[in-house]
Amino acid sequence: MFDIEKFNSYDLGKSVIEDMWFWVRDDETYTSMGFNARFFDNAGCPFFHVGFDLFPEEFPYREKIIGAEIESMELSSVEPERYSVKITYKYNGERGEMTFPAKKPSFELYKYLGMSYRNMYDVWLKDLEKSAYVESAEYFRDEETHELEDGFSLNIKSYADIEEKNPQYKIMKASLRRCELFKNGEPFFNWADTDSSNPHEFFDFVHHSNGHRYFPFHIELYGISYLDLDSGEVYHYIPEGQRHPAEWTYGESFIVTGVNYDRKTDLIAYEGCYWGGSNDVMVGDFSEPLNFDPHLISVHEIIDPEWEEIDDIDFVRFEGGELVVKCDYETEKTVSCAVFLEKIKMSGEMV
Repeated sequence: MFDIEKFNSYDLGKSVIEDMWFWVRDDETYTSMGFNARFFDNAGCPFFHVGFDLFPEEFPYREKIIGAEIESMELSSVEPERYSVKITYKYNGERGEMTFPAKKPSFELYKYLGMSYRNMYDVWLKDLEKSAYVESAEYFRDEETHELEDGFSLNIKSYADIEEKNPQYKIMKASLRRCELFKNGEPFFNWADTDSSNPHEFFDFVHHSNGHRYFPFHIELYGISYLDLDSGEVYHYIPEGQRHPAEWTYGESFIVTGVNYDRKTDLIAYEGCYWGGSNDVMVGDFSEPLNFDPHLISVHEIIDPEWEEIDDIDFVRFEGGELVVKCDYETEKTVSCAVFLEKIKMSGEMV
């Protein structure tokens, strides 16, 4: 239930609208609207989001007032599921006012907009302490072993603390997987994986142009880690992700389910998706495996930027300086590797 008292406790004046959007029906009436805004003097959480479902026949506004300075925003409950919204602002030197009824309001504070590439591994380590207790015989669930190349094997033990309210209702209180690499039967390296929602392992090594072998693995749903099998060094990366409510630790980012490396260009092509979304291939610079560039370029954004013609895109191969992908499991398309290298360079410079 929306907390109207908490909403009205924020002083949303002294802010400016950064972007604004409307959802429109076939009859060109708006069904919802929202905007992101930036406070002038809130360093801790400088951005906020406001959104409303609308009563189309009672919403007369059409102009996007991006750049408007908000002077005040008031929300009052008129009746169940119906609110009165009043926004006063200054736009292009003139004062204006928007007053309209709405339903299902939403409000979130943000630390940033867009995507953050900040590595959250140190934060994840602290969170791991909360789940560490399940790694015991009491919570053991199952075990599996996979044979890898060059005499390596991977053993995975799963643990979970599950509270069963009834046969149809279970609560996952904590979970953890202990993953261990063995070389010729001897322990080589182990790690904890706290992702119980979508566990995924990799079984192939990356044979790099620098002569080393690297093993990719997950410790969390988002991001990816690499172990240098020849030096024993390891690098973990978990992005802070897309914008998200300030009280959350992570935002959404690309979920890697496949790893494909090209020795000639040092590009790496990740198969996967955003949660519940279409398949895509994201390409990055892998010239420094233990300190890789986190900026990834979407193949979908290159060959179908409006997302109008293609749904799923899957990796096929690197060949002759090009990346070959398959669109909707049928048509193959190619993109020059030079395009990715340039776009990766540009994305890093923009941050």
